Amino acid sequence: MTDASLDKSLLSTSQSNNERVNQIKKEFSDIDTNQDQQLSFEEINSYLSKKCRKPFNPILLNEIFKTLDKDQNSLVSIDEFVSGYYQAETLVKSRLDQLKIAIAENTQKLSDTRRQFIEAKASRSERQNVLTVTVKKAEGLKAAGLTGNKAPLVKVSCESQEITTQPFPNPKSPTWNETFSFFVSNGTGKILIEVFDSDRGKPSAFLGEVSVPFSALTDQQLHEDALDLAGKNATDKISGKIYLAFQWIYDLPKYLEGLINQFHDIIDEDKSELQEMEKYYKDLESIFGGTGEWILSNPVFQRTEQQFSAKMDDVAARAFGVGTIKWSFANQLSIYLLLFFSTLSMFVRPDFFNLLIGILAIYYYITHTNVAFHYKFLAFAIIISQIYDLIWIWIYLSKWMEGSEINDDGIKRFAAIISILNFIGKFIFGAIFWKNSIELS
Repeated sequence: MTDASLDKSLLSTSQSNNERVNQIKKEFSDIDTNQDQQLSFEEINSYLSKKCRKPFNPILLNEIFKTLDKDQNSLVSIDEFVSGYYQAETLVKSRLDQLKIAIAENTQKLSDTRRQFIEAKASRSERQNVLTVTVKKAEGLKAAGLTGNKAPLVKVSCESQEITTQPFPNPKSPTWNETFSFFVSNGTGKILIEVFDSDRGKPSAFLGEVSVPFSALTDQQLHEDALDLAGKNATDKISGKIYLAFQWIYDLPKYLEGLINQFHDIIDEDKSELQEMEKYYKDLESIFGGTGEWILSNPVFQRTEQQFSAKMDDVAARAFGVGTIKWSFANQLSIYLLLFFSTLSMFVRPDFFNLLIGILAIYYYITHTNVAFHYKFLAFAIIISQIYDLIWIWIYLSKWMEGSEINDDGIKRFAAIISILNFIGKFIFGAIFWKNSIELS
């Protein structure tokens, strides 16, 4: 595999990918000390451990090396390693994003379920005993007569209640996807599902049946099954399957309590995997940390960040009177306000620098590029922009004090006020961006 083919297959997506792969290739060119274009496991391990300033993650190294060593000769070309390393980094990052989304969604579901559980316990005497049946589809139905089926339908019987689906004009494989709820009084016996052909919307020829006992649904979980249809007696010639879903909720608080435990288990598992994947990704990033890595990994810098993070939590708690602040929401709001103020400032001055920072921030948010380094970069950029803003404000106020014609333009005066508000607000925006970078670390 040549450099040209590697570039063609991997580097066509974006300029940022180009830079990343080129950076990896440049760094890894130092591994091949004997210039034979082949890398042994020991060479790679030694190089990566040196770059990380600690023993490299052996599990991750083994996974990468096994993936790259296609011919099982214990040697990997530099191009293969770069290609596989880039792919591994992309896959780990993608999984990180998936886990963060899943944790956020399940945390919200957990919160909603807890609320429902409290409400269900408060109205325990009024709780409902409900069976839910979903009739999905049937396959391989046998024709009831010489002319074949017209539009099969399904009749569901539960205790003394009967509900019928709409006819579906597919003789052998109809699809209904209809859901029904039944109030259960005893919870004994069976649920009967019968399939008929229809004539003018009403059941006509019998096509098969299946029954499900209530005793099979006592765990209150959702049961999805494909069941073989049978006849009412041994002489009936019946064929086909019907796809159904059942759930019997007879003790709502108990069911919700089970859901809460399930969500806890799922979230704990996802957080455990997220922690492990973040460790993998940190190992991958640490190899090519680039300039400034020594600053970010410095113990003094990290201790300062921890103090800053605690101070931000304390200030926010005092200001808003709540124990926990949703910094992701504060970060989102700061991005929108920064872009809004920077855009309005353009009416009084060509403020492309602040506008660029706002556009970068919205890009990171929209593309879900939630990398700690990016928000640190935004915070640094805001610090630099404050120097520029301070000089502009000093010049503007000097002209205003001198009675310049700038005061006669209402639009410019409004934009100038917005620029000053943006200058003040960026102290808050920058602090929130930095806090968000710490939360993502």
